[in-house]
Amino acid sequence: MATYLGASNQLRVSDINETLIARSEITYVEGYLFDLPPAKEAIRKVVNFAHDYDSMVALSLSDMFCVDRHRRDFLDLVTNDVDVLLCNETEVCSLFQVPTLEKASTRSKNSASSRWSRADPRVPTSSRSPAP
Repeated sequence: MATYLGASNQLRVSDINETLIARSEITYVEGYLFDLPPAKEAIRKVVNFAHDYDSMVALSLSDMFCVDRHRRDFLDLVTNDVDVLLCNETEVCSLFQVPTLEKASTRSKNSASSRWSRADPRVPTSSRSPAP
């Protein structure tokens, strides 16, 4: 797969606008940016700001090969920081290194359980009832 990241391939920590993240309900992180070391550092800053301002973090796994290249980083993010994971079956199976969507779902639920205590109260989870 060939993806053109455009101007985002120049993303640096100094480009991060804390004020925009503070006003955001969801902060979206593109997995392809992990291929670029300066952008990877910027993503860490974005995720930290998102947590500081109670913004949910969404991560796109981008593609199976991106997952293979950054599995350790993605697993760390999914386990500790991500509230919304955007992926297809192939990507999530690659992330958790399992053969089926059902097994990936089980692994995902186990990873997510550590984050439910800080999850947005407007988003129902299996351990919480929906907000009024």
